[in-house]
Amino acid sequence: MTNALVQTRIDPDIRDRAAAVLESMGLTVSDAVRILLTRTANEGVLPIQLLSDPAVHDAWFRAKVREALEDVRDDVQDDAVEKLTDVQRVQSSATARSDVWLRVDEREDVLGSLEACKTFLEDLRFKPLNWKYLVICLHNALQGALVCHLNGTAGVGALDQRSVDRQLEWHERDRERHIAGKPKNISDPFPSSRLADMKTLFSRVQTRDEMTELGAGQPIEISASEKHAFELLHELRNRFVHFEPAGWSIELAGLPRMAVEIVTLIGRIAADPWPFWHLPDARRVHLKNLIDSLRTDFSALEN
Repeated sequence: MTNALVQTRIDPDIRDRAAAVLESMGLTVSDAVRILLTRTANEGVLPIQLLSDPAVHDAWFRAKVREALEDVRDDVQDDAVEKLTDVQRVQSSATARSDVWLRVDEREDVLGSLEACKTFLEDLRFKPLNWKYLVICLHNALQGALVCHLNGTAGVGALDQRSVDRQLEWHERDRERHIAGKPKNISDPFPSSRLADMKTLFSRVQTRDEMTELGAGQPIEISASEKHAFELLHELRNRFVHFEPAGWSIELAGLPRMAVEIVTLIGRIAADPWPFWHLPDARRVHLKNLIDSLRTDFSALEN
């Protein structure tokens, strides 16, 4: 079948467009017809048998290679466009959010730590290492709750004793200057502060005598089991945070009970009207729900 014969039997518009496509692929109209007939015969669609010849196979192979290369080219182009779009989206988001700040205080930090506990609990049964992060989050949540409970209007209840003394002395000097009608002394800046260590905070919260600031939460009665849980939590947290290059094992059996005791203690602190009174009502409700939910979740792990 010649090109001239084929061209007289098809629509001119279709012929011209088809010829242009075939030319771009390095094929003639006759090549295309032979490929089509051979493929049709091999698939048993037409009641004829055609003998394949090298020219047909060569043309067909070249056509398939071109088709495959074009598919690969299209996929690469699509992937490049998609990745470029993702980069542009990230850049646009970063530009749009360049004025966004992370704002956190001790109350929101408690909430965030408890929310993180919920996250690490989700697949704990399949990832025992999540206990490491649960320990750190529980320790952080308890520390934040103690700070909220001990810190009064003077802002010294959770500081170490040296910071308390220095700040109170500064306030006294400032008060005397004010009474004497003297200006602020720029050579006497407000002293820096340092948080009391965790064991000191835990001890202060139990008795009024140990509290350095009375205008805060009421003393919290802590049971022997809660004290034991705190000691275990504090030890594990320190070992995780100050990890030394060594292998060590932790028996998981007692960790759920430890977690229940700690969450229960945080719940009693949160029940006092002082520590979280700055939180909006909805956030206080969320805090209570988190504590109740975590207590239930950790209790279930004991079974």
